[in-house]
Amino acid sequence: MPNLVVFDFDGTITRKDTMLALAQYRCGLPGFLAGMVVLSPWLLMHVLGIYPNHRTKERFLTFFFGGTTVEEFGKLCQQFIDEKLEGMLRSDAIKCLKQHKEAGDRVLVVTASAGNWVMPWCIRYGVECIASSLEVKEGKITGRMDGKNCYGEEKVRRLLEKARPGDYDALIVYGDSRGDSALGKMADKYFYRNFA
Repeated sequence: MPNLVVFDFDGTITRKDTMLALAQYRCGLPGFLAGMVVLSPWLLMHVLGIYPNHRTKERFLTFFFGGTTVEEFGKLCQQFIDEKLEGMLRSDAIKCLKQHKEAGDRVLVVTASAGNWVMPWCIRYGVECIASSLEVKEGKITGRMDGKNCYGEEKVRRLLEKARPGDYDALIVYGDSRGDSALGKMADKYFYRNFA
């Protein structure tokens, strides 16, 4: 019987946060840094634990991408994947992912990042994707989440909507942060910041 294998994306498959990298790719370093200065009060409150993760994320997304048409954002995400994302990948993570696929395991990426840039990457690598969704109104990205941020317990809930771990030999989870710990607790094998 195959295994059910779950990878986090940012920091696990990639070396850094892709949402931040996408914003920098779009605005250039000076524009990105200026935006971070504007957002610094909310970022600081988040670090201090007095402003929630999903609200901080929405502030960031609204600032950098709010008002962008879905078509324009889709093109931006595809260009980012083609030009930058491959260079951000951890070679040991990709090797591990490919080994699981070759073994016949069911492989999913479960991430708090938006599906707009993670889903096309997952399709390219032949793995399933569970990701956060961005709200669209009148054909434009608002910057708000459409549904819950796929983080922590929400990762577990969303995984269980798509798969029943009991139908597999083992649930194997690869993660790198507290956002993955809920999945790690239910896993038969949890690899935290390593692949062996």
